[in-house]
Amino acid sequence: MPISINSITFKAGASTSNTNPLEVKLGSVLILVGPNNSGKSLSLREIENKCIGKNPTTMVISDMNIQVPTDPNETITLLKKFETDPPDGQIAAVGNFWIGIHTFRTEQPILKFQINELSMRNATTNQELNPLLPNLVAPYTVRLDGRTRFALANNQKTGDIKKSPENHLWALFKMMKLVKRSEH
Repeated sequence: MPISINSITFKAGASTSNTNPLEVKLGSVLILVGPNNSGKSLSLREIENKCIGKNPTTMVISDMNIQVPTDPNETITLLKKFETDPPDGQIAAVGNFWIGIHTFRTEQPILKFQINELSMRNATTNQELNPLLPNLVAPYTVRLDGRTRFALANNQKTGDIKKSPENHLWALFKMMKLVKRSEH
């Protein structure tokens, strides 16, 4: 998949104060292990915030290297996988389309955004992360921490896999389907 996190640099290092910050080169899976209140869930929230384009003050992570596509056509193809109908009373402007992003909030299960195709093509060509993170990376980001993992065991709404996911299980299933398809 052309979207990936290549490395994460944490603010702290090993257990001694004389060591450099810990930099982790990522493969396909990263597992955070540690005792309660050691920063595992906080790390996941900070990673998620970076992936969705938020830049709040971080406590645990100092830097992340996120890879996005270099081909504008690939960016549009990835965005179109989350294409959805416009919200009630809205239409897509010329050169735009709507995508839906899962939020997992019961009051607003899907956020819908209008995407300007030319802007996304230009952002990809120029490797501008500010528009690419919230629009391209966010739909492919699902945080599984203690609370959200347990929520997977609850009854889940079902629906058309081609539409925007409305819960974690649906989002994970859709992403796995997209990843499997891109591997072939």
